[in-house]
Amino acid sequence: MISSIEREALPLPPRCSDPPDLRSELRERLRHGDSDAQVLAYLSERYGDFVLYRPPLKSSTWALWFGPGLLMLAGVMTLGIVLRRVPREEASDHG
Repeated sequence: MISSIEREALPLPPRCSDPPDLRSELRERLRHGDSDAQVLAYLSERYGDFVLYRPPLKSSTWALWFGPGLLMLAGVMTLGIVLRRVPREEASDHG
């Protein structure tokens, strides 16, 4: 029987120089009888909250939660500034 967390692809933790084989580690923990919650707690404790798809909201994970939105907002603002600076053609030039 495949566990619900076994179906998900786990991302690599960013602070590891040699990436661990998280899938093998996950299967090994499940073979030993750990529950899904125990496996997630173990991986989170060992590699940090970055291995979770939905990390808890705390100061060390703010960048994961709010970074994409802030980058999108910065991009929209930059696009707006650039479009305002583009000279507009006058209607009299066309007619």
